[in-house]
Amino acid sequence: MASDPEQLKPIKNEKVSRKLRKALGKYKMEVLPEYGGGKDDRDFVIAHPGSNLTQLPARDAVATGGLKRSNRFPNDSYFESWNSIDDRITWKAEAGESGAFEVEIFYATKSGGAKYRLSFKGRELDFVIPNAHDVPKLGAGEDRSPRNESYTKDWARLKVGRIELTKGEGELVLEALKIPGNEAMEFRLLTLRRIE
Repeated sequence: MASDPEQLKPIKNEKVSRKLRKALGKYKMEVLPEYGGGKDDRDFVIAHPGSNLTQLPARDAVATGGLKRSNRFPNDSYFESWNSIDDRITWKAEAGESGAFEVEIFYATKSGGAKYRLSFKGRELDFVIPNAHDVPKLGAGEDRSPRNESYTKDWARLKVGRIELTKGEGELVLEALKIPGNEAMEFRLLTLRRIE
């Protein structure tokens, strides 16, 4: 490694070369068949006892109805086109510990006044996003060529209240109860901060 840190030169020691080929073969047999081939259906861990903060990005959520992801690549994406109270954003989740959590939403919206509900295992938090935060997409002006990934926005942050979470598995659901304009919020991120 010291004489070839970029690993560009072939290994001349046949004993070392055989050992590395054997390790690679073992890796391909034992690790790769389980990696990326199937669907990962593990629950999204929230309220972990070792962490005071859980971030739930749009990237890890599932949207139903007419909601659309801002890009086919989920990293740094957000949900838009929230036009119906039948649309929902969900996370298959497991709360690692019971407790009270402050909820904060990262969003953009053309108009305020929409009412939402966050729920998990029978516990609910209803809230309203009172003010518009209509902002353009960021990044296109700096790109030398059109990007494939999602653009982002200057998201507003709003603490919307607290929710009691009970330890165990369930579905964390974000839904709109009332949409006074043509569209509810564009959703980027939800955070849960332990307060008790």
